This record gives sequence, C-alpha cells and structure tokens, in this order.
Amino acid sequence: MLSGVFYEWEKSMNERKKEWDMIRIIACFCVVVIHVAGYGMEIKDPHTTDWMIRNLVVSMVRCAVPIFFMLSGILFMEKKLSIFELYRKYAARIVIAWISWSFLYALIDCVAYKKTHEITGEYFWTHFLGGHYHLWFLPAILTAYLFLPVLQKMIKYLEIKDLLYIGILILTGIICRETLQPLINSVILDTALKNFPLAEIPVGILYFILGYYLHHYIDYFSGKKCFAIYLGTCILAAVVNALYSLAYKQNMSVTSGYLSIWVVISSAAVFVALEKGLKIKKRKILNEAILRSISECTFGIYLIHTLFIEQVYRRIGLTQEKFPVIVTIILFSAMTFLISYVIIWCLKKIPFIGKWMV
Repeated sequence: MLSGVFYEWEKSMNERKKEWDMIRIIACFCVVVIHVAGYGMEIKDPHTTDWMIRNLVVSMVRCAVPIFFMLSGILFMEKKLSIFELYRKYAARIVIAWISWSFLYALIDCVAYKKTHEITGEYFWTHFLGGHYHLWFLPAILTAYLFLPVLQKMIKYLEIKDLLYIGILILTGIICRETLQPLINSVILDTALKNFPLAEIPVGILYFILGYYLHHYIDYFSGKKCFAIYLGTCILAAVVNALYSLAYKQNMSVTSGYLSIWVVISSAAVFVALEKGLKIKKRKILNEAILRSISECTFGIYLIHTLFIEQVYRRIGLTQEKFPVIVTIILFSAMTFLISYVIIWCLKKIPFIGKWMV
C-alpha cells in the first residue's frame, strides 16, 4: 500500500487513471510548499505580512498528506491481497524506508549539532528512533496496511448505513478532540481529551476509509461547490490561527491538526474537486511519460525534500529572507521539488535503493 499511495499501478498505461497521477503530483508539491512556507514560522512575528502570508499558504496546502491516504484507500480497499503478500510487498518496504531515512536524518542532525555541542549516543538514538518530523507518515500508513484485512471485511459485510454510523461516531469524537484541544487552554480538558477512548485511532486509517467512500460516491458531489468549501474552510482556518497567534504573540498552529475539523473538511472537499476536475476521457495527457515518471518519484520526493530546505540551502547561503515572501515560497518550492525529483529519478535506477527506499 505504500506503493499504492505513491506508485504501484498494476494496470497498463492506457488503463490507469491519469487524474490520480496528477492528484498525486499536486499533493506531493503541496507537501513541499508546507515545509517551505512553514519553515521558521515559529520564530516569526504574527503581526508581520510575511507571517500572515505563510499562515494562509500553509492552511491552503495542509490537505496534501491526507490526499495521499485517500488515494491509497481508493486503490487498496477492494484489492485482493494475502497477509503474506501484504507484509512482504508493502509493509516490509515501509519499514525499510523508515529505518533508512530515519538513520540518514539522525546522522545529519548529529553532524550539524556537533559543531556547537557534544554528541552522545543517546542523542543519536533519540533522533533515530523518534524519526524526522515528516517521517510520521510512514508509521501512519503502515498502521493502515496492517488494518487492511479488517477494513476490507467491514466494507464487504456491513451495510453502508452501519459503516456510516460507525464512521460518524469515530470522526465526531476525534475531530472534536483535535479541534478543541489546541483552542482551549485547560489542564482538566487537556487531560480528559487525552484519555478519550477514540482519540488514538490512526490518521491513516480514517483518511483511507474516507477516500474510498468519497470516490465511490463521487457523482453525488459538485466539484465547484466542493472547491468553494475547500477555499472557505482554509481561509477560516487561517483566520482562526491568526487570531490566536496574535493574541498569544507567537505562532500557535491551532488549526493544523490532520484530524481537526479544518483539515478534514478541506481535505475531503479538495479531493473531490480534484478528482472530478481532472477526470480525463479519451484524450491524451501532454507528455504522459513525464507525468508517469514524476508520479513514480513522489514517494522519494516526499522523503528527501526536507534535506534541502533545512540543510543544503542554508549551507550554501540561500536563505528565504533574500526574497519577498511570495516569491520565496514559489521559487523555493519549485526548486526543491525539481531537485528532489532529479535525485530520486537517479536513485531509482539503483536496484535495492530504487525498490525499497525510494
């Protein structure tokens, strides 16, 4: 299913849906934008135009990772897989990728940290086992893989009204927790929400199921209305986060939780809008080979792009402060995406690395 999120098309080039390739590429680029626009926001003054623009941009692209989960739900909920095949072909690849990239980022952190501090084994192991912040996606999607046999039986044997009831209960509980917890500064409420029994349902599973049902009931939705809902929700989320940040005089990130109402609604809405808007019927995509090549590299791009944003640019003196904020976000995002694509394309030519790590 890892490959289902990024690239595991068992259909021929003519049969596979090109809009899914396009959605995958758009989502991957938006992930890069999140980390470019969000880089250093925690130390910026919320009263500045720079922070306000970054806040809006991050709110607009926060749906990127949920889109990957939802695409995976479409591809795998009805896919026939044995437990052995699931573990050998998909789960194993995630574990290997997580170990490899977590080790690499931990090593880089140690080298960077060594210049000003003494490095200990504990420091390395803490960063290695904790994983780089953007690698949270891997254990999240791994959890969804492991639950796949159960989820498939649920959609096969339960009636839609029963599944809808279960989904509403789970989503309501989790969304309330993820939405209210950042907004209300209360020790009692914080403790209660942490102990809420539905609070630990993994992100991947929920978006996995959501994507599957949105796709199968896509005809009931209006693409234009969904896009309007997406825009409205993102703007509202940006405003709420700005108000809280201004009140506390620091970046608060109160609307960025992947299971908050802001991200759930905007992700579902833009997913429907993209799938309906990008559907292609009996017409060719401009340069299908390039489209497919980029789509195949999106997993690797996701894994490697933060290396440039956090380490490479700074070391060569290319800082975001040198350009106006809008130019910075566009330029750095496009440059990071392109460089990452070229490197991953090359790495995919190496047998073991190409199959298991990127």
